[in-house]
Amino acid sequence: MNPITVLSAVEQVAEHLRAEVLRGGLSGKMPGVNPLVAELGVGHKTVNAALRMLENEGILVNQGRGAQRKIARKHYCDTPCKSTIHGSLSTTSSSEYKLGIGGCGTC
Repeated sequence: MNPITVLSAVEQVAEHLRAEVLRGGLSGKMPGVNPLVAELGVGHKTVNAALRMLENEGILVNQGRGAQRKIARKHYCDTPCKSTIHGSLSTTSSSEYKLGIGGCGTC
């Protein structure tokens, strides 16, 4: 039996947003902090910390104070691409996502 992993609120929000981006539910720009707070029912500090996690993973690009974060044009898939840019994203699940630019037919 696998041990239970307890996620913090920040990790849960980051995982939720990451999953939305990966499935294509979010693209272009990430909604602002206030709409996410209202939608997810968590505090501003939690949302901001989760967004910073996604920035550190390369999923989001900070556009500066007061501007919505841009969702990286890169895609995330579970099959290797022909490009040379690959890396494992830090995820809380057992799945591993490959970061690729072009070559797999998704771009």
